[in-house]
Amino acid sequence: MGKLLRVRVPPWAPVKNKLRLLFILLLGIILLSVALLRANLSEVVLLLRQLDFLDGGILLVIFFTSSLGEAGSWLFTLRQAPFNFSWVVKLWRLSAIAATLEFTTPLGLFGGEPLKAVLLKRRHGISYQEAVASLVLTRTTDALAVVLFVGLALALTIWRGLLPQPWLGLASTILALFTLAVLTFVFLQQLGLVSKLERKWGGKSSSRLFRAVQSLHNVENHLELFYKSERLRFLLSIGLTLGEWLLGATTVWLSAAFLGAQITIPQAIVIEASMLLVTSTLFFIPGHIGSQEGGFVLAAEIMLGSAGLGLALAAIRRSRDIVWALLGLALVSFGQTKSKTSARDA
Repeated sequence: MGKLLRVRVPPWAPVKNKLRLLFILLLGIILLSVALLRANLSEVVLLLRQLDFLDGGILLVIFFTSSLGEAGSWLFTLRQAPFNFSWVVKLWRLSAIAATLEFTTPLGLFGGEPLKAVLLKRRHGISYQEAVASLVLTRTTDALAVVLFVGLALALTIWRGLLPQPWLGLASTILALFTLAVLTFVFLQQLGLVSKLERKWGGKSSSRLFRAVQSLHNVENHLELFYKSERLRFLLSIGLTLGEWLLGATTVWLSAAFLGAQITIPQAIVIEASMLLVTSTLFFIPGHIGSQEGGFVLAAEIMLGSAGLGLALAAIRRSRDIVWALLGLALVSFGQTKSKTSARDA
């Protein structure tokens, strides 16, 4: 990525960053507290006691299938990698390792992205520029898939009358603003802003800032080339992510059935979409603490009149996240053990 810039940091900057992080964590804790207060915890415990190992196994199979789809979606944005199952598994492993960082450190949604770029370079020979471009594209396709999925949920809501009018209006407004933000992000990627900066400082080849801009320009070139020549891969990436959200809705539907609550597929889609809309809007909260639980509880309480069911569904989803992070930790430990063994043998 080029040499790092040596920037003089103001003495108050670390304190300011810590206060910002503290505020974000506090927001997540407040949302989690509200979700817990809205639900009857005794009801939640009784619901979760109905789960057995077979139920958990079925949900884990669906989750791992979904995670493979997520890896496939990422692979579609990597032009240097062939699209085959071997590469899907490689990216699946990298995603699990990065999830450990995302769920165990206060770095929010983007905590594992730098690690993914580094691992792609060190383990698989993908250039940093291509890796960073693929991660930007993956976030873009994820966001566009959220727009489409939440749009589907709103259409089902209007058709089936699943939400009261005030909440439907609020959800429509949030979706409109989120869609505008996503489209603006896509538009900015294609403006060539970095190229303009490079032309502006073209005569300052010794400038550290110029070298940094050059690295960003290479990433921008990858993005521009992808948008011009890989439209099918772009659409397929969005399609696989949509499939991932649909499997998430299937998990909600099955989880509710395992808990003894009968809900319809459209209701499950609306619950999953509500969670996605809340977590995507509050993407900066580390590990979706509170925002994920709030999305489930809000949708279940408004639509089904049961905040307890929403919190039970959130607990199942959080358990899935913990399993995913633990798997990543196991892969990291296995990789370190393998490296030490190879070093001793050498």
